[in-house]
Amino acid sequence: LDPEITAYFSEEEKKKDEYRIVYPFDRADYSSNVTKARAAFAEENLGAAIAILEEVPEECRNAEISGDLAFYYFLDKRDDKMLEESRSSIKRNGDSVSTYCNLVTYYNEIKDTDKAAFYYEKAKACANRTPSDTLKLSTAAMDVGAHADAEAFANEMLKDGRSDLSLGFMLAMAQINLGKYEKAEKTLCGLIRLNPEDSVTAFYLRLAKRLREGDKASEKLLPLAY
Repeated sequence: LDPEITAYFSEEEKKKDEYRIVYPFDRADYSSNVTKARAAFAEENLGAAIAILEEVPEECRNAEISGDLAFYYFLDKRDDKMLEESRSSIKRNGDSVSTYCNLVTYYNEIKDTDKAAFYYEKAKACANRTPSDTLKLSTAAMDVGAHADAEAFANEMLKDGRSDLSLGFMLAMAQINLGKYEKAEKTLCGLIRLNPEDSVTAFYLRLAKRLREGDKASEKLLPLAY
């Protein structure tokens, strides 16, 4: 071969090797897929959200991507795919709050309380207590009926300045389940001020008042489901 051609191909191979060192396959950036998938999910297009994340090669799926994809599979009632993605993520990425909380939700759904509790403890053990982790843990705490944890996580997020009606409602449910009826009334009154037409919140506010007054019929409703 012509020396110039040989030199050209040698240089091209060298560039490819350097590219792999700087940008190895399993470190490629697929954050845009996560953003697009979450946008599709927000628009209630679950199929599109799944398809967008499935475009990401398995080797490139970090805990965040796998966590979102497994969650979407769960919502789409594709339990086998959800479990497969979760197990693959643990092997590939190690401990993950997102993965463990997904498993808590799944096992709670099928009434396997032992496994739900097991993965809840795993999630708590590896959490970094970022706002994202705390939000996931709060949902898992509700799933396993860890009312004190649910209250603590909700308070933690509210102290960080997060304002969310669903978060406030979760806090009130935890407070009722813990027998903190006066605190629940205060929380629910705050929610009513933000949304006076909310009949569900108004119902639980009346319930909290009856519980505080010792109404036996109301006590039969405990513990409340989140």
